[in-house]
Amino acid sequence: MKVYVVPSYLTEEELAARGICPEATVEAEYGDRVIEGRRITLAHHTAAYAHCPAPCNNDEARKLEDKEAQIVCSHLDLDTLGGCLALMGEKPEDEAFWRAAEYIDCHGIHHMYKFPETVRKQLNAWYAYEQTEFPRNFETISEVTDTVKKAGDILKRIFNGDEVLIRQGIRWYGESVERVEQKLIYEDGKQRVFRTEDNTFCAAGYYSPKYHKVAEATLTYNAVKGSITLAFEDGGRRHSARDIVQELWGGLAGGHPGIAGSPRGVFMDESAFDKIRERLKEILENE
Repeated sequence: MKVYVVPSYLTEEELAARGICPEATVEAEYGDRVIEGRRITLAHHTAAYAHCPAPCNNDEARKLEDKEAQIVCSHLDLDTLGGCLALMGEKPEDEAFWRAAEYIDCHGIHHMYKFPETVRKQLNAWYAYEQTEFPRNFETISEVTDTVKKAGDILKRIFNGDEVLIRQGIRWYGESVERVEQKLIYEDGKQRVFRTEDNTFCAAGYYSPKYHKVAEATLTYNAVKGSITLAFEDGGRRHSARDIVQELWGGLAGGHPGIAGSPRGVFMDESAFDKIRERLKEILENE
């Protein structure tokens, strides 16, 4: 059984030409488009699948019978990994952890405070590994089977209370708060804007030590990857992040109302960053 990351949308024929005929797909979502699996499609971002649970917490995700089946996903994160591991028959089980992973995937990491301390420690242990040792940036089609299996082993150790990984998570959390603040380039009380050249996750950095309040929105530009992420603290109830990025960059941009980004595999330059900054400022000023 093999797992592939396909970073940009391809048709069934284009995949077949590359020797890939997926039995299953996991979050193979590209804006409004989805690569579907022959047997099962685990998706939850696009309109056709918005009613579905996140792949990491979907009861339909069971071990595939075909030992040579191929699985396709658009990226690797905790939610995608949970779905892939379930299809491979190697998903370590911890109901509270996977429920929390689904909630965070849909609403943002800043909601972590809602979960029990044990789950928070588990999540931070995973994020510490993900941010420091886990490969996530794929520009071309890549086979990632071994990477997924290793992630499964790490999760098993976390669920079993591995003291080294738990301590690393506690330390990583404290350091990550400081790293995020170092990436801040602008704030005005309503929005916080970040620029990063590494994997520092800034989208959940709503709280402003300067203003002693939570901002409505964050905007992050990764200058190396050329990716832009827009997020709203209220989950998109007043403004939809997905609608805003698709208004600017078309249907291949996407995500959730609460958090969304530029099209996968498309490098966004400084002018694109300036454009969405102007649009966000306009939206927030006209509230």
